Amino acid sequence: MASKKWRSIDLLQMPG
Repeated sequence: MASKKWRSIDLLQMPG
C-alpha cells in the first residue's frame, strides 16, 4: 500500500 507516496500527488491533483 503506497498511499503515502500518492498522498503528495493527491494533494497536488486535488481541486482546491
